[in-house]
Amino acid sequence: MFQKYRICCFTYGKLHELALNAVRQLNDPEMEITCVSTQGQKLNKSIRLALKNNTEVFIAGSSNFETISHSYDIPIVGIEVGYQDYLQHIVEASKKADRIGIACYQNRLNYDFSLLEPFLGIQIKKIIYNRNTDLPEKMRDCGCPLIMGGGYACEVAAQLGLTGVLIYPGIQVIINAFRTAKIFAQRLRKKKSDMMYYAAVIGESPNGIISIDRFGAVTNYNPSAENYLGVTASDALGKQAETLFPQLKLTSTFQQKSRVEDTVVLYHNRQLHLRKILMTEDPAVEAAATALITDLSDFRKSEMSYLIKQRALLSKSGFISKYHFSDILGNCAELKKTLNKAKLYSKTNYNILIFGETGTGKELLAQSICNYSERAGQSFVAVNCAALPDNLLESELFGYQEGAFTGSAKGGHRGLFELANGGTIFLDEIGSVSPALQVKLLRVLQEHEIMRIGDDKIIPVDVRVIAATNKNPEDMLKDGFRMDLLFRLNELELELPPLRRRGEDILLLFRQFLNHKVEAGPVLIPDDDLSLLRMYSWPGNIRELHNVCARFSLFLNAQGEEKSFSRILRECIGEKRLLADVFSRYHYAPGVTDASADMLHDLSDKLGYTQKEIAGMLHISRSTLWRMQKESD
Repeated sequence: MFQKYRICCFTYGKLHELALNAVRQLNDPEMEITCVSTQGQKLNKSIRLALKNNTEVFIAGSSNFETISHSYDIPIVGIEVGYQDYLQHIVEASKKADRIGIACYQNRLNYDFSLLEPFLGIQIKKIIYNRNTDLPEKMRDCGCPLIMGGGYACEVAAQLGLTGVLIYPGIQVIINAFRTAKIFAQRLRKKKSDMMYYAAVIGESPNGIISIDRFGAVTNYNPSAENYLGVTASDALGKQAETLFPQLKLTSTFQQKSRVEDTVVLYHNRQLHLRKILMTEDPAVEAAATALITDLSDFRKSEMSYLIKQRALLSKSGFISKYHFSDILGNCAELKKTLNKAKLYSKTNYNILIFGETGTGKELLAQSICNYSERAGQSFVAVNCAALPDNLLESELFGYQEGAFTGSAKGGHRGLFELANGGTIFLDEIGSVSPALQVKLLRVLQEHEIMRIGDDKIIPVDVRVIAATNKNPEDMLKDGFRMDLLFRLNELELELPPLRRRGEDILLLFRQFLNHKVEAGPVLIPDDDLSLLRMYSWPGNIRELHNVCARFSLFLNAQGEEKSFSRILRECIGEKRLLADVFSRYHYAPGVTDASADMLHDLSDKLGYTQKEIAGMLHISRSTLWRMQKESD
């Protein structure tokens, strides 16, 4: 049977009359509203009575709101007087006095009425008080013959022989407050219902459940955890988990790289399987972790031992993802947008197509997605489709049966899709796959099953496919790639921006790479000396930047820091490659006597070439160069 939402409204004087009128106009059959006329010392008695009657939400105005909100832990809605209400009362009061005081409890009045003064020919003063006993003295000191405020302020004004004007909200404001209180009550019931549900689930779970807050204190502890760990809930709740259960190492969950990690611990001669879960990674939310505890039976012991051995084998064979999103450096807005989408996509099982120029870090992103997903810790198998001939690629992907072809291994060979079962397979350079092999890949994606070469048995596989290409999807279709396969691969799409579009990330990456390679420790290089890094187009992207940095570090390790860092960088990038890049950007051909001022500025100021060197590389005389510079000025 539905119970009405119990609301109690504490008002006084005129506001109480308005509240009663609002209840009649609202006429909500789902709400049981009690209006109490009270304030001051009588308020606390009224509140205790309302709580005894199981009131769910309070409504109050003015000083009653402040008293309740500071003294009681219960949802409360304030009846706020709006700007229009103040404006209406001030206009009326200006006909009675030229100096008006407005009583404000604890300076809760945020409106500025100074613009009204010249229009109405009056002075308006705020009378701010923190305690009721302070108001009479402050009201006398303000020197205003007319006082505006709530019921209490009007009473004090009358005692002092001043004119009191009661400010009250419009009827619709009070009706809206009742509606807001109903929403609060609905949410409160929903929260209580959810808590009861989760308490029942946790309490009846055969798994031990223990949760900690970001400070390591135990916040949840169910009966099964009492059974496994031998500590009662009353002794555990609120205590430090590391002190009570040091073997479990629960606080290490905050440092783990994946959201879920499994481990086996020996606790009081019992082997326990712990699944440690990081509940949130949002820095704005207090971090919390939960551990699910089960006692391993002989079957579970062997099963867990098998899984752990399998993961060790995967790690040893290299079929495991090593990188995480934290390994991807950069502050570029375009890159951050891609990474945020990638984190969102990680939580699904849809196939992903990553496209970006060569050297942009597509496999790094694919491994990060794997480690952020529910398949973290499972196999990650990467294959470059362009590196193998078509027939060999097919046998590598799908495997083969013994005797399938001349030279086939005894006992056959497991394919990469089988090795990736339960995990992720990364197909790099997917655009290079032949049309015949595309048909077979399409079947794997549609049916989630493979057949080894030379075999007639179907093998089901549970594999997430992440593919990568240095072409955009439209160009792939123009080159003859199957549209149906592209749609299967491109369920979700990610684009990695080229390095030239990442601005200051170029210097960030260069310094990071350099500090890892220079033996003498971090090298301080002014940004001006590295300006040519930003003007170069980096066709090889991060891979090329890494190679340039390796060459640069060799010079520093051998010679120490030199004065002309830009000259070393020119040699590391390659003079011809760098000049060709500059000439291409400005559409310039050597020998032409009409070069842009920007290009000449780049050659001299950013690349550090002398006038003689510039004239030589442009195939012109120094006098012609001087004339060109003069004309450009």
